[in-house]
Amino acid sequence: MSPSFASIRFAQEEEGGAPASAFRRADALAADAPGRGAWACAPGCTFCCHLKVLVAPSEAAALVPLLGEAQRARVAANARRAAGLSAAEYRRARIRCALLDDEDRCAAYDVRPLKCRAHTSTSRDTCERVYRDEATTDAVPLDGWLVSAVAAVRAGMAEPGDEELHAALQRAPDCGTGAAPS
Repeated sequence: MSPSFASIRFAQEEEGGAPASAFRRADALAADAPGRGAWACAPGCTFCCHLKVLVAPSEAAALVPLLGEAQRARVAANARRAAGLSAAEYRRARIRCALLDDEDRCAAYDVRPLKCRAHTSTSRDTCERVYRDEATTDAVPLDGWLVSAVAAVRAGMAEPGDEELHAALQRAPDCGTGAAPS
């Protein structure tokens, strides 16, 4: 049974506000997710790290302190490449997330966006087929319970304005990469 919007909002107010409390809440939900044992996700598997991710401004701001010079350059390059692309075009362009390190691990795992936390596939093979453009993202068997629960967490943040990750990072204060492309 998915938690209610009211309980999520209350938990966030009690835990110090978004996004830190949202991240903690999403992680707690993931730890207790009924389908957790069926997830195919593992460190180093990055097929989903080439999909368009929408984030709230506060999620982008939480990531900025973790960005090194090389990552900031990748953020700027990715934002330029992603400007105006639909989700399908983004996927076909295979834009690698700027937050991946040289070993294909998320360098910002502890503060990764909520959409990343919720994207839990039960089939690595299907994820690879999507990456290779042999299937659409609709084919990926996600943990629906967790997707719904994390969506409720995001709604509880009461923060409008989701934007593509790299563009949002560029717009975030102190990122130092300049204004995102329009």
